[in-house]
Amino acid sequence: MKLTRRTLIKAGASAIAFPTIISRSWAQDAKQLHVGVYNSALGKLIQKEVIPKFEAEFKCRVFTIEGATLSNIAALRATRDTPRFSMMMMDDVGIPQAKQEGLIDKLDAAKIPNLEKVYPRYQFEEGYGVGFSISSAAMFINPQVTKPLESYEQIFDAKYRKQILLNTPKNTQSVLMLIVATALTTGKPLKEAQYLVDSGWDKLAALKPNVLTIYDSEARCYRWPRGRRRSAASNTRRQSIRTRRRACRST
Repeated sequence: MKLTRRTLIKAGASAIAFPTIISRSWAQDAKQLHVGVYNSALGKLIQKEVIPKFEAEFKCRVFTIEGATLSNIAALRATRDTPRFSMMMMDDVGIPQAKQEGLIDKLDAAKIPNLEKVYPRYQFEEGYGVGFSISSAAMFINPQVTKPLESYEQIFDAKYRKQILLNTPKNTQSVLMLIVATALTTGKPLKEAQYLVDSGWDKLAALKPNVLTIYDSEARCYRWPRGRRRSAASNTRRQSIRTRRRACRST
């Protein structure tokens, strides 16, 4: 397998420097790959377990940046004129945008034989991305503050004023709360409400008095200072009935 940096994407301004993690030290003349991973436990797992074995097998050096979907797309934009990345992780919702902007190119099935083993529903935008994991999600609670909740409607109760944490709009999973608000407004199940989100804005706005803060990382949410009352954090990932397909993009 010949590992050269692909020029399949036309990505963005090289003047911007991205924080890069070097997984191992190799000779200066070793082949180099730049990839983008999630700034999450999954990204850490890939850095710890997958990349070192890949480097050892193919005698190369892998550099990684960490980010979420939107920041990873921004990295592609910023290196448009001097392509750097060989692979970029993003959620499935980011692939149409990256494709439209010409930041990614179609995966070459001839060079990725495992693609033929992937179910068609996990191949996105006619082969511009491929899913590699599925996660489910819901809200979680602080059992020291509140009893288990049986409905999303309960988090709108005034007794939870300034006790709810919401995911930042910078992360694609933040749209899940809007889907929930739409489902509560329309009475539709989540799988139908996701297509009617314009109906959910007023309901979502009604939650504002109960929101303590917006968090931008799961780690920050888990480390919330003790002694602060926090009843629930909503939609840290996707509802269990509507899975999120994470897409690994070769660029």
